[in-house]
Amino acid sequence: MQEEEKALREAEERPSAGEPDTGVPAAEPDASAQEAGPEPQEREDGADGSAQEEKRKKRRRRLRLLLLISAALILLCAAVVGISALVCSTCLSVKEYEVSIDGIDRPFTAVVLTDLHSKEYGRDNRRLLDKVRRQDPDVIFAVGDFISEDAGDAEVERYLALLERLGEIAPVYVSYGNHEQAYMRKAGVDLAPLIARTGAILLNEEWTVAEIAGNRICLGGTMGHLYPFGRTYEEFFSSPEFRLVRSMQSSGLPTVMLSHLPDTIIFVNAYEVYDIDLFLSGHTHGGVIRVPGKGGLYAPMQGWFPEFDRGYFHPGKVQLIVSGGLAGHGRIPRIFNMPEISVVHFSG
Repeated sequence: MQEEEKALREAEERPSAGEPDTGVPAAEPDASAQEAGPEPQEREDGADGSAQEEKRKKRRRRLRLLLLISAALILLCAAVVGISALVCSTCLSVKEYEVSIDGIDRPFTAVVLTDLHSKEYGRDNRRLLDKVRRQDPDVIFAVGDFISEDAGDAEVERYLALLERLGEIAPVYVSYGNHEQAYMRKAGVDLAPLIARTGAILLNEEWTVAEIAGNRICLGGTMGHLYPFGRTYEEFFSSPEFRLVRSMQSSGLPTVMLSHLPDTIIFVNAYEVYDIDLFLSGHTHGGVIRVPGKGGLYAPMQGWFPEFDRGYFHPGKVQLIVSGGLAGHGRIPRIFNMPEISVVHFSG
């Protein structure tokens, strides 16, 4: 038994197969090394977590920067729009047009004013009057909507006083806009005799031979509706508007029509029918808000992004000038759309 035990002990101490016998006793396992075994994995997990947290921080910083830039751009746009609205509510611009009409022997200049809607440029419209005077016009055309349909007595008095002061600069011819007509219906007031007292000549569905700088011009005035507009053709052909156009066409003189609504020759291609040399219009307020690179945003009757928002047009047989007007549209301010004094230079 003792010999067997001794043999077993010698076998345990003897190196295993393939293992060299160095003669050095085998080292005992290091407990601290065993405990440190998992450390590399823990460090790797910690590094991944730190990287992910850093990425999240970067994303949050980028988001905050984007929000700050967006807020700054919104504030900048609001400031630009606000400044434009302020400028367009106080300043006046002059827009010049050249028109050639057969039968005009001597060049002359006309100032066209539309859509004031009781607004004042300076006390008693002094700045507006000074600007008109500097254009040295031979004639002034007031083409409707100088008051709004809900105008009070004071606003009507200012309108009449303005016509009288304009008459001190040059002869004034007036046509009604849709707001003057609505005012007269609501208030039960006839503006015609009041306008006559100012010295201005009212053309309401009628025409006259105007002597302007040595030229004889067939000058007519209408609020508009120079197409059926909800009427049968029989009703339209017997209307004062249609009779006005027909009689002007047979005058044998250069023809100019003060027509507040440009839409009346735009719709149903009425411009292909009438043989009037020039229509002078307003009503659109220049599109109210102008979109840079696009044009007017909205015009009454024409709707969004109107084609005939302001400027000179030559549709069909006629020439058409749509003045940008002088006021905003109700409570909507003009933006990127300077109020316009239209100056038309006539030649033959």
